[in-house]
Amino acid sequence: MVLETNNGVVVFNLIESTTVVAPEIITEPVGGTIFEGSNFEFSIVATGSTPLEYQWYKDGELIDLATSSVLRLEQVSSEQSGVYSVVVKNSAGSDTSLEVQLTIRKPVDPNLLTAAWSLAPGDRTFLGTANTERGLAYNPAGNHLLIVSRNGGLSLNVLDADTGETLHAMDTDPGLVSGGTFPLNMVASGDDGAIYAANLTLDGSTTAFKIYSWESDAPDALPYDSFFGDPGNGAAERWGDSLHARGSGKNTQIIASSRSGNFVAIFTTDDGLNFNSTLIGGVSGGLGVSFGSGNTFWTTSAGANLDLYEFDLEAATATRVVSYDGSVFPSGISPIAFDPAGEFLAGIDLGGGGLLKLFEYRGSDSDPLILLEKPFPVSNPNGNGVGAVAFSTNPRRLFALNTNNGIVAFDLGELTVQPTTVRITNAFINADGQFELQIVGAPGSTVNLSSGSNLIIWGNTQSVELDEEGNGTYTLPVDSSTSALFVRVEKP
Repeated sequence: MVLETNNGVVVFNLIESTTVVAPEIITEPVGGTIFEGSNFEFSIVATGSTPLEYQWYKDGELIDLATSSVLRLEQVSSEQSGVYSVVVKNSAGSDTSLEVQLTIRKPVDPNLLTAAWSLAPGDRTFLGTANTERGLAYNPAGNHLLIVSRNGGLSLNVLDADTGETLHAMDTDPGLVSGGTFPLNMVASGDDGAIYAANLTLDGSTTAFKIYSWESDAPDALPYDSFFGDPGNGAAERWGDSLHARGSGKNTQIIASSRSGNFVAIFTTDDGLNFNSTLIGGVSGGLGVSFGSGNTFWTTSAGANLDLYEFDLEAATATRVVSYDGSVFPSGISPIAFDPAGEFLAGIDLGGGGLLKLFEYRGSDSDPLILLEKPFPVSNPNGNGVGAVAFSTNPRRLFALNTNNGIVAFDLGELTVQPTTVRITNAFINADGQFELQIVGAPGSTVNLSSGSNLIIWGNTQSVELDEEGNGTYTLPVDSSTSALFVRVEKP
């Protein structure tokens, strides 16, 4: 109703619009590669007039009861490998998603990781479910594990890396350790047993980023302010969500990444005690950072690629060597670690069930190969996407802290060398009168075989999937008219 002075009153009936907007998928599903027995989730976001109807498909076939925007697969088997898509529709039309591949693999070497010990939230006073423990590091000098926690008050805890037994807490006297959003958040260890721990600052340009050092992890070692300042050189960056150290004494280097992922800071020292920072911009990542071999470092964060950079401290620059997207290295991984021996990468996939995942690093000219994935003691939300991963070299172990979900420790075995080539190991006429070839190659891989009566024209091409031990067979019918038969085997 509208009343206008001197002009009367007009009354309108309001009628609900009958225009129906057709669906549009604005966030596509994402595929991946997982192991048998794992869980996986596809999801999309679609706009359009409600109600929207969803239907998921695998290899073009309708999946029963898969009628929501999320398709969750639990305890998957190899039969669920395939191409997935979804159709969204309403009375005005429909939209079909991209087709994405889900590959389900058998573990390359199920005995590569053997459980050493684990701790669930509540097993120690410093382990809880309130986002209070985020930092973990391995100290090679004492074979100890360091854990930073704020559960029940600030503590820097020293554990026996062999057993998980709590040995003692280090000195974190608030008169010596203070400042920042959290006085301590992450921890690292030098090769000589010196301990480094950093605070969390939401803006290094207004609240100083601090790195404290202890000469050892002994209970009577005192903290020292090794760095106090703004590694971002005036940029409003958050620091303290990641920390890694290597080297000893005057050769110690420490690396931290800003939460935004725009910068890393590398800290060096002339006296083994006081550190200066070198800011390197133009990098990606944020929550995950680790030194690599030589003058390299790795970065990643949830939703970001895994990137390897080569850095030049004098020039304060870094050049990207290689970048691995989510199809190779899961985009849900944030905390990462690089094996000092140069053989493995590991990370916690917070977008993939919170699993610890181990990869073989095969050089920058090849993709990392996922080897195994392991759960944590519990599966609670880790909304901040934080935690830490660490390798030890003597003994060979892998440790991980998933915030709100406890700590796991695994003995790390020798990686079984898998065949990189495919070859024919035997050929004969079998009991059915067929020509049979036995083939060996990489376990779980697929090879192509073709045959012909000469070396020029090839036909009868078949794809053969090798089993978990790398074996496969190829058969061809033969008769008395077959005078010569050539067979070719090759990787796709």
